[in-house]
Amino acid sequence: MTWNEWKKDKIIGRDPSNSQTGPGQSAAGDGVPNLLKYVTGMDPLKPAGSPVSISEKGNRLLMTWPVNEEAVGISLKVEASSNLKDWTESYEVTVPGEFHDVPEIGAGGAERRFLRLAVMLDVPGE
Repeated sequence: MTWNEWKKDKIIGRDPSNSQTGPGQSAAGDGVPNLLKYVTGMDPLKPAGSPVSISEKGNRLLMTWPVNEEAVGISLKVEASSNLKDWTESYEVTVPGEFHDVPEIGAGGAERRFLRLAVMLDVPGE
């Protein structure tokens, strides 16, 4: 199911008056972008928290999220920062639903490390 098909079915088809249908908008008004709900299979009209979680596995960070197997036409990257201001590292997601960070954390590794999931539509203008 493409982004446009999902948007028409899950947002417009269920709430025609909802004007928050763009990828970066939040149809539920919860701050979780519609595109993230598309990628993770969440209901765009139900308020929710972030579907992305970060935990520690060994000496590395592990980011996980649910996967909508029907979502097509998207690219995922994980961006990293040490200060939440400069997002200098970017990694392609190769395993659906999870990312194992590269540098170790703690003793001898990164003291502060933040990750965020970046979701992009592969088709411009969608």
